[in-house]
Amino acid sequence: MELLFAVYEARGLLLCLGLAVYLVYKVWVYRRLSAFKGPFSSGWSEAWSSVTTGRQQMALGYSGKENLELEDTVDTYIGKLIHLIRSKYLSTPDFTQPFDFGKKTQYLAVDIINAIGLGAPLGNLDTDSDRYRYIETTEMGFKIGKIFLALGLLPLIQNRWVMGLLAPLGEDGLRFGWPLRNARARIDERLQQETETRSDMLASFVRHGLTRDQLVNESLLQLIAGSDTISTSIRALFLYLLTHRRVYATLQAEVDAAVANGTAPPAPGVISEAGSRSLPYLQACIKEGMRVRPPAGALVPKRVPDGGDTIVVDGKPVFLPGGTNIGVSMFALQLNKGVFGEDAEEFRPERWLFEKDEKRLATMHRVQELIFGYVFWMEAKS
Repeated sequence: MELLFAVYEARGLLLCLGLAVYLVYKVWVYRRLSAFKGPFSSGWSEAWSSVTTGRQQMALGYSGKENLELEDTVDTYIGKLIHLIRSKYLSTPDFTQPFDFGKKTQYLAVDIINAIGLGAPLGNLDTDSDRYRYIETTEMGFKIGKIFLALGLLPLIQNRWVMGLLAPLGEDGLRFGWPLRNARARIDERLQQETETRSDMLASFVRHGLTRDQLVNESLLQLIAGSDTISTSIRALFLYLLTHRRVYATLQAEVDAAVANGTAPPAPGVISEAGSRSLPYLQACIKEGMRVRPPAGALVPKRVPDGGDTIVVDGKPVFLPGGTNIGVSMFALQLNKGVFGEDAEEFRPERWLFEKDEKRLATMHRVQELIFGYVFWMEAKS
C-alpha cells in the first residue's frame, strides 16, 4: 500500500492498476462507492438483504448493550499480558531479556477475540505460545489468499473441494481447518446451554436468531479479521510512541496525573473505558496512530454499473466503463494533505487537540472514521 501511495503522489488521484481495475483517492468517491443500494456493487451484493438482517441481529452483541462482559473480558486479558511481561520479560542491569512485543500483541488479540466471540479462552497468554499454531496457519492462509487474488482465482477458494485440499481438518491442528473445527465445537456446546441468563456476545447472537452456520461464520470472521486488525493497531501505536520521545513524555505525564487523581488505577491495574475516554491526549494518540497506519488497507473494489459511470477527478470528468472495478486506497485517504495538513504523513496527536478551524476538524474526524468503513459497509465491530 505504501507503494501505491507513492505512485499516487507522483501520478495523481486516479490510477489504472491493470485490466479493468482502477484506484482512486477521493473521499467523496469512497462514500459514493459504499452508499447503501448505490449503483456500485460487489460480490456481496446478492446477499444484501440477509447481511442487513444479520447486522440487526448482531448489533446489540457488538455494541455491548447485551454483552455486559465485554469490557471485563478485555481488561482480563490486558492484565494477563501485563502479568506475562512482569513475570517473564523484565530486564535487569545484569541481563537483557528479549521481548517480541509484536508476537505478544497477536496472542492478546486472539485470546480476546476467542473469549468474546466463543466464550472460551484460547490460552495463548497463559502458555506464552501460539496454541494450536493458529497464528502461524492464519498467516499462511493470508499468503495463499494473496496468490489466488493476484492470479484472479479467488472464487476457487469458495469451492469446498479446493478448500479441502488447502485446509483439511487434520487432528494435528496445523491446517486452516482447526479454527473452523474449534468454532463448531464451542458453538455446539453453547447451543446446548441456557442463553437467557448469559450476557456475552454469543448469547446475544443466539437470542436474536442467528443460526448455527451464521454463528460459526461470524466467529471465524472475528478471529481472522478482528485479531489481525487489533494487533496491527496496537503495534503501530506503540511503534510511534517509542520513536517519538516528545509524544511519549506528554502521554506519560497525562497518565501519571490520571493515576494521581484517581482516574486510572496504579500499576498493574487496567484503566476503565470511561476513564480512558477522559484522557484527551491518550485518545488523540490512538486516533492518530490508526490514521497514520490504518488497521486494514484492502482496496475493497466495487463494480462499475453497466453503462458506465462518470466521476470528477481534479475538476475533470472521467468516464469509467461498465464492468470495471474501482477501489480506494485507505492509506492515501488518511495521508491526504488537503485534509490533515502538509505534515499528514507525520505522527502528531496534537492535530486533533489544537486545530482551531472547527469545520476542518470535523472533516478530519469524518475522514479518519472511514477506516471502519462507510454506511452499509461499516464494520459492526468498530
